[in-house]
Amino acid sequence: MSNMEAIAHDPLAALQRMGLSSAEAEVYAFLVRRSPATGYRVAQALGRPVGAVYKALESLEEKGAAYMSEEEGNRVARAAPPAELIARLRRRLEDDALALDALADEAEDEEPDDLLYRLRDRDGALERARSLIAGARTFVLTNICPALVPELGPDLEQAARRVPVAAKVFEPAPLRGVEVVADPRGVQAVENGPGQWLLLVADGRVFLHALFSHDGSALLSAHWSANPLLNWSIYSGVCSHMSLSSLRPLIERGESAAELQKDLRRLRPFESSASPGKSLLISRYRSPSPSKRGRPRR
Repeated sequence: MSNMEAIAHDPLAALQRMGLSSAEAEVYAFLVRRSPATGYRVAQALGRPVGAVYKALESLEEKGAAYMSEEEGNRVARAAPPAELIARLRRRLEDDALALDALADEAEDEEPDDLLYRLRDRDGALERARSLIAGARTFVLTNICPALVPELGPDLEQAARRVPVAAKVFEPAPLRGVEVVADPRGVQAVENGPGQWLLLVADGRVFLHALFSHDGSALLSAHWSANPLLNWSIYSGVCSHMSLSSLRPLIERGESAAELQKDLRRLRPFESSASPGKSLLISRYRSPSPSKRGRPRR
């Protein structure tokens, strides 16, 4: 089992993501296996203070995750069946999602700004990447390391049905409808690097750059921005480096100029002499040419 699969199948971590504390998650997991049990028995088994365990049991009862009973002066607990708890949580999540949908209807269109935003959460970074991919209007460019392909590959394939999508990869990645460019350095570039990374450009308008741990399970650093100067620079760099990565093996093999031109044509949909970032900078800062200023007054 990979580290990512281990995280996905860690019940204690899942319970904490559902809103239980660390103590509550441990107590609930114990009760699932050994119900009914007194708080004293649970405390002994887990090595936790009795008072802390009874406090966790009271909280679990309030959350519908445990049932309490009195037996010969002792409080006895039984875990709510996991299927029952899951159904309860699922209904609550669906209700909360409906409430958020109502709020989304009131939201104004997202206005771009020049700020650079930090992402601290792994799931949040991936969800932001999915949002940028889904919102692309003209093209998507990405440098994507192997650990992230299974998670974002379906989103790239879905986007490729609407707009051109190109991905530079470090090992074979069958992405339907996507122009896949193999980095000539191969997976060794990732193994020798600081971790697994993702660089995503949507339209030359907004980018996301993230660095994950070597197994992809933890987010180390990530930022996104619609800053036009940063986007102009990053788009130009990604597009140029992708073309170089595609051409380099052909040049080393001594392919003809016709073959080189043919290879370049497949990346032409991603080239732009006036990307959104550059165009916005021109509209902001370039002074009108003398011919457009009119004749000077005498």
